[in-house]
Amino acid sequence: MNFKQFVEMLSDFTNIPANTITKDAQFVDDLGVDSLNMVNLLIQISEATNVEFERFIKADSLKTVGSIYNIISQEERI
Repeated sequence: MNFKQFVEMLSDFTNIPANTITKDAQFVDDLGVDSLNMVNLLIQISEATNVEFERFIKADSLKTVGSIYNIISQEERI
């Protein structure tokens, strides 16, 4: 999955306009995603990408769009 596809998926899941979603965008501060919505978003991403939910939970940081995209990209290479 390339970054543009990931952004479109995030936009679909969150109703946030795709043009406001960048790799450096922080979910809470920039995109307004609260903790409950973040958990739901991670579940949706996990199901859509076949990356185990636990992989996201074990990550050091999930603050930015890029941090989650990097996890997905790493899993696709395995």
